[in-house]
Formats: sequence, structure tokens, C-alpha cells
Amino acid sequence: MIINFLKAHTDILNRFAPVSLKEADRVKLQDRVEQKYVFHESLLREVLTGAGEGYDVLEIAGRRVMEYETIYFDDEHFSLYYQHHFGRANRFKIRIRSYRDTSTAYYEFKRKNNHRRTIKERIPCLLEAPDALSASHFTDISGVPLKSTEEFRPVVKIWYHRITLVSKTGSERITIDAGLTYISPENGIRELPVCIAEVKQERSGISLMVSALHRLHIHPLKFSKYCYGVNLMYPEQKKNNFIPRNRRIERIIHQKPTRLWALSEN
Repeated sequence: MIINFLKAHTDILNRFAPVSLKEADRVKLQDRVEQKYVFHESLLREVLTGAGEGYDVLEIAGRRVMEYETIYFDDEHFSLYYQHHFGRANRFKIRIRSYRDTSTAYYEFKRKNNHRRTIKERIPCLLEAPDALSASHFTDISGVPLKSTEEFRPVVKIWYHRITLVSKTGSERITIDAGLTYISPENGIRELPVCIAEVKQERSGISLMVSALHRLHIHPLKFSKYCYGVNLMYPEQKKNNFIPRNRRIERIIHQKPTRLWALSEN
């Protein structure tokens, strides 16, 4: 179903000039500021059209829509999840991200610091995910000391398809994820009919994509794929601080758009 949905947008994607992976790496932005936007998948055509000619699209082996798999790890107490739930200024996520189109995968340690910057560090790994990761392994990657007794296990797996746009002129990279499918070892599969657009910049500045989103009344919404996945798949975990945000997401999911609309976070 998602493949057919994305094929329906081929004509729009073909309007963008292609950029290779090597060329796109000039704006890796491992240390960046970012904003996320959540909208119903039915608005994807308008979003892509509204971005205009200010971006190139990543193309690999003739494909402009890439298949991703991300596995998030946490300990038995969901300690990393609760760092986010309680709004810790310095927090992090541990994951394995697999790029199915290039048959590559990476251990990733993603930090948000108290200056509201996102810093991502990673090292290559095998495509097959392990059953557990040790704290010492990620201390080596991140330099951030973790309790030596902690052991991280797979908690949530997410399949999705990604479109990557690269600014022709500035240090800006846009990712648009569609067809999010959540899988947990304990609670099955859930699909979400939403798109997650993430605007990544070296520092906050003018963005043609942000202007296009605002014209469609789509405004920034704080959203973590991992935290939402825990809320979705582990309802017994505390989620009080996420309830208002989750309600907005549910309204986006269940309201069939009859006009251009979106929900903003005040």
C-alpha cells in the first residue's frame, strides 16, 4: 500500500534535480538544529510542490524514495525514554539504522544538549541487529559515560520510506518520512498515515521548505519517533507529559482532510 502511495508522487519527485549520495554528504549536519513537522500523508503532494525549485533530491541507483529500518534500544526500566518524558536538557537515544537500498547499517548515538543542538555520532555495523548492546560499547562511540551495568535491548523497530532534499544554496537538509510502520517484539504492528518532515540546518535561518509548510498551515510539532513508539506499543509506561502531543497526532491520523489543514503546537 505504501509503495503505491509513494509511486503516486513520482511525477512531483521527478521535478527535482537529482543529487548523489556523495554530493549530499556536503550537508551531513551531524551537529545541527532541527525542527519537525507532522502532517497527514494526503498533504505530501502539496508540501513537495510548495517547496519549489530550491532543492535537489537524493537519488541512489535511480531511486528517490529510500527504505529505512531503525531499531531503538533501551534498558529494562526504559531509562532513555524517561529522559525524554521528563524533559531532560541533556538526553540521548541509542539505535541501529539500516539503509536497505545500500545494504549498510550503523550504530547511532543521538544526543540533544542543553543548547538545543542535536549531535549524532555513528559507526558501521552489520545489518543483523544484536539482541542486546552493552553500555561500554556506546561509551566508546559517544564519550558519554553510562552505567557499566546497563544492558540495552531492542524495544521498538520502525520501517519507513524517506525522501531527502538538499538545499541548492544553503546548509540545509530536509527529510520526509512516510509509511511509518511500528513493530515491537511484544505488541505487534501499527501503521501511521502521517508524514514527518524534519528541517535540519547548521543554524536557524531562512528555509523555503518551512515557508511552504507554513503556507499550508503546518507548524512545528515536537515529535520523537521513539517516544511515540513506546506510547503506542507499551501503554503501561508513564506518558503524562506526552498526552497533549499524542492527542494532536491522533487527530491528524483520524481526521480525513477535506481541505488544507494541520495542527500546530502552542
